Amino acid sequence: MPPTSLVEDTHWGVRVMKASILLPALALVAGPARAELISCPDQLAVEERVVQMPDGWQSFQNQAEHPLAGVSLFEGLPSEQATLVPDSSRKQGKRIITSRITSWNLPTSREGYWLACLYGGTGMVVARKLPDGVKSCRVESDATTDPPSPVRIECR
Repeated sequence: MPPTSLVEDTHWGVRVMKASILLPALALVAGPARAELISCPDQLAVEERVVQMPDGWQSFQNQAEHPLAGVSLFEGLPSEQATLVPDSSRKQGKRIITSRITSWNLPTSREGYWLACLYGGTGMVVARKLPDGVKSCRVESDATTDPPSPVRIECR
């Protein structure tokens, strides 16, 4: 039996909508991309060493962990040092500044984007690749700490 309209078809006695009509409608219902919350490790334990010891000196390892001090975004591998400048940064709070919101708009990139977590008192950085298709990231930092430490990282 032929279909009764362009938007429906009969298959094994069951009426189904054609995918070419249904899928765009589902995309409209789904709404904007869902935000992914990302958390950097709060602290980072590192092992550092002196490459060339000066005569008469000794080195030792301080066992303190290094606290999270900031984040940075990169286009491509962080080792290539293509750090992105934020598109906006604003302070929040009326009399006392309590937080800072930093935002990046991310156009399509062949290399992809990486989020790097920066730590106080060390040059060590940990980074992870963001999912393909991420269009923006927003970081809220606690402005009552020095430096302001990230408390919420949201990418969509």
